Amino acid sequence: NATTDLRKYYAQQITNRAQILNNLSTNAIGFSYQNDADPDDPNWQQSFFGSTELYNRLKAVKQAVDPDGLFICKNCVGSDDWLSDLNCPKT
Repeated sequence: NATTDLRKYYAQQITNRAQILNNLSTNAIGFSYQNDADPDDPNWQQSFFGSTELYNRLKAVKQAVDPDGLFICKNCVGSDDWLSDLNCPKT
């Protein structure tokens, strides 16, 4: 029953605290565990999947296996090709 403002506040607090951890990291590889990650991390591809190169390889595999994008979720491989509400692909 939290208000929209309160939900936004908590989301920002999560982002702020995740940034503290990011600053302490060497960022040599991704270090995020998705269930504990910041869902609004602007660098989620690297944080969740280790590197842009690896993410792009995974995205190519997903495109080959799921060309219609049937399987999609926030911050999953290929979700950056969809609008933020995940209802429609970007065109």
